[in-house]
This record gives sequence, structure tokens and C-alpha cells, in this order.
Amino acid sequence: MDSGWSTIPSERWRSGPSTTPCSGSGWRLRGYGAFQDGELLGIAEGSPESWNHRWRISNLCIFQEKHRRCGVATALMEKMLEEAAPMRMAVLETQTCNERAIAFYRKCGFEIIGFDLYAYTNHDPEAHEVRLEMGKKLI
Repeated sequence: MDSGWSTIPSERWRSGPSTTPCSGSGWRLRGYGAFQDGELLGIAEGSPESWNHRWRISNLCIFQEKHRRCGVATALMEKMLEEAAPMRMAVLETQTCNERAIAFYRKCGFEIIGFDLYAYTNHDPEAHEVRLEMGKKLI
């Protein structure tokens, strides 16, 4: 790749299988890592929600600031959306205080589909940390 980094399925960069059961639900967690010269730059994880035919992106993280805004998160998101392709929608969670994440997810085509004023504590609104649910229709 021209960028000097690549995305690799988790079965190629960690021990154990790439798909592991989540809480006995029959769901399968799928993960990817972005690497440059053997260094793990970031990860993305997701799993299907079979009951409502959605793909839940549970984690998207770029570890160091110097690797942000250079396409790593976009490549990882693209991998998650490839995994999500058979589902009707991809969804994820972030917080109102995470303006950079919200902007990134909107750039990727996600929109706000809900919120929870008290997901973390009874003082979330005062702390400006309200849980946002964002989603992207796939079909």
C-alpha cells in the first residue's frame, strides 16, 4: 500500500481464532488490526446482532495521535463495513463529548439514531457525556 500500513484480520495477529463466541449468544466477534512495520496502529471489532439484522461496531481505536488523520481509521471502518455487508445496518456508540469521533463517523456516512442521557452515570448530561447511538443503513 502507498500508505505504508495494512489492515490484517485478527486471526493473523493474535493467538486464538478470529471469531469467538460472545456471552454464549451465538454472535461472532470479528476484529482487524492496522499495522506498519510490525507495529499495531489501531484495531476495529464488530459482531452481528442477529435479532435485528444489524452489525454492531464495538471498538474502533487508533492508539497514538500521530497515526490519526492519515487513513488508518478509515481503512479499519471499511473492513468493518465489509463484514457488515449482509446486514441491514451498521451501528456504534460514542459520547457527545467525543466530537472528533462524531465527525469521523458522520464522514463515514453514519447518522445519529438515538441517545441515552444516563447510560454511564446519573450525571451524564451535566458532564456532557451523553451516549450517542449512530447508524448507517447498508441496504
